Amino acid sequence: MENRQLKLGVILSYLSMSLKIIISLIYTPIMLRILGQQEYGLYQLVISVISNLSILNIGFGSAYIRFFAQFRAQKTAKELANMNGLFFAILSILAVFTIILGFWLGFQPSLVFGQGLQADELRLAQELLFILVIMLGFSFINLLFNSYIIANEKFSVQRGLDLLQTLASPLLQLPLLLLGLGSRGIVIGTTITSLCIYSYNIYYCYRRLNFRMSWQAIDWSLLKEIGHYSSFIFLAMIIDQINWNVDVYLVGRFYGTVATAVYSIAELMDGYFRQFSSSFSSLLTPRIHTLVSENISDRALTEFFIKMARIQFLIMALIASGFIFFGQAFIYKWAGPEYQDSFYISLVLILPLLVPIIQNGGIEIRRAKNQHQFYTKVSFITALMNVGFTIILLNFLPAIGAAISTSVTLLINSIILNINYHRSMNLDMIYFWREILSLFKGMILPIVMGTIFNVFVDLNDMLLFVLCGIMYVFIYGISMWFLAMNAYEKSLVKNILGIGD
Repeated sequence: MENRQLKLGVILSYLSMSLKIIISLIYTPIMLRILGQQEYGLYQLVISVISNLSILNIGFGSAYIRFFAQFRAQKTAKELANMNGLFFAILSILAVFTIILGFWLGFQPSLVFGQGLQADELRLAQELLFILVIMLGFSFINLLFNSYIIANEKFSVQRGLDLLQTLASPLLQLPLLLLGLGSRGIVIGTTITSLCIYSYNIYYCYRRLNFRMSWQAIDWSLLKEIGHYSSFIFLAMIIDQINWNVDVYLVGRFYGTVATAVYSIAELMDGYFRQFSSSFSSLLTPRIHTLVSENISDRALTEFFIKMARIQFLIMALIASGFIFFGQAFIYKWAGPEYQDSFYISLVLILPLLVPIIQNGGIEIRRAKNQHQFYTKVSFITALMNVGFTIILLNFLPAIGAAISTSVTLLINSIILNINYHRSMNLDMIYFWREILSLFKGMILPIVMGTIFNVFVDLNDMLLFVLCGIMYVFIYGISMWFLAMNAYEKSLVKNILGIGD
């Protein structure tokens, strides 16, 4: 692996993630005000359907990278070309099947979107679905070429294209929105940028990476091995889809486009929260696998797990608590007064997430020890429970019922996994939680100050909002430094700030 490519890829990856969040924060309120609540909700409802259909690629992109590594090391260039041909054939079949299924669903709009939409909304949803499902089919084909770029360790190219798409999509969509094309403009802009990226991927693979395909001697027996490997990835995709995307669809079916718009904004806040957490934990994944391969003691592994979790908590508790005190005013200013319910839905989604996100390292420990099957099974069962509970609660509660279901099943999942960590993986979870709970001493002063700000300060005033926000971060940092952080955590802060002992 070329270190320069990897380093540049990492930098571009974080730059892309940061830009996506910044652009989303700037672009979303503009889009909300141009589209209006109903059309934005309709657009998000169609996106949720497309997102559900996207899992039909069955994880073949990830599978390709694994089999490419094997073939490049052990096989000839001709055999690699035949493997490329096999993957192209599989992905093409899946693309055609997905497009046919999408069109069939499009001709059954009432079946897909329920009875809550008006006739003109159903026609627009149908139109958007047809365009997006064709693009989804093309994205399946692009999986092969995108995975080939990654497999050849051209991380800077892949991340650079991702960064380009992040910038280009809203720049193209905004003029179309201003011209009055509405959600059609968003879809057209997305289609144009995606087709350009897909075309460049194909060009780059053939001209720069010597990509070749052949169907002369395809080893069809390889299909069984690919299918077996992809099945676990597919199951993980289903779990993620149920936990993070099905809610929007179900809310739309039960309560229509306005409720979908409100819930989508809450999902957006939740998504930002998860992105921040994953950006840190992914950095330590290689270290976890190294420690496990070195057969360190269970006690030492527990200590490392706790070290990761405490750092995660220090970061994510600031964001979560800050959202509790400033989130309502932020959403009021950012999205508009009609999205106030999004704040309460966001709280229900975000707060229970603190438990699993500080334990992201535990999932990697499972994988490193090849004990992730239990995690996958439990997550699949609780994901199915989530769907069932959501349907039941939406019959009695508004959109927040879907959030309650997601949070409850997430906590059930976390409790089961924590018991398994302790009993089967020999990680001392009693010690773990004692160390995490000790950090709550540092939360007392920020909570008091946040409450004072909410009671006595008009946070809808932008200047006061910014000043109180800065004060809250400062108070949180000081309180955690003197009441909660250990010597190691303080040394990390000093290193980041460039402060000597």
